[in-house]
Amino acid sequence: MEIFGQLTTCIAHKFNSILTTVTGSVSLAERYLKSDKPDLALKYLSTALHGSQLRAP
Repeated sequence: MEIFGQLTTCIAHKFNSILTTVTGSVSLAERYLKSDKPDLALKYLSTALHGSQLRAP
């Protein structure tokens, strides 16, 4: 049962790391869109897209 708890914790940690990357990148993209810097916004949207496609090993 302990191993199940460790596995669940590991999966949750990896998921949260990916979600943090996506959320942070979208937030930065929004900021750059509002400041009329679409090139930087696209950079962060690309990062968010990449993060959303990551798979845990």
